[in-house]
Amino acid sequence: MTSRMRVRLAKLATLLGGATLLWACNAPPIVVPPPYTPDVVFTSKLLTDASGQQTMMVWTGAQPAQDKTAAGATFFIYDLDVNDGVIQTADDNGTFTDTPAWAGAMNDKMSIYYLTPLGTYSQPTCLLLTEGPSTTCP
Repeated sequence: MTSRMRVRLAKLATLLGGATLLWACNAPPIVVPPPYTPDVVFTSKLLTDASGQQTMMVWTGAQPAQDKTAAGATFFIYDLDVNDGVIQTADDNGTFTDTPAWAGAMNDKMSIYYLTPLGTYSQPTCLLLTEGPSTTCP
């Protein structure tokens, strides 16, 4: 092998090594879904017995339209303070209305997350159980 051939091979190896290094440092972007920001509206109702005595407070939840990320998702709404909750499926806009009732008290901490039809879980969010639009836990 002549010295001229060695120089050409060294240049070729340097060029290929540089191209490989540039390609390796330019990773394709990974699309991360936006974090789940629930907009659940909670409503309370006092249950009474036959004599008119208040027996317990129950709650229901509803969520107005979200983005397509939550379309058809199964929502898990769980009261961490009383260990009770519900599972609700959203429609094509991520909306659900009038969940089944669960027992709870004002300012209980609620854990809410969803599972998409493709099997992806959202990050859980903590909300305070209050009448009207939800607020995040302190």
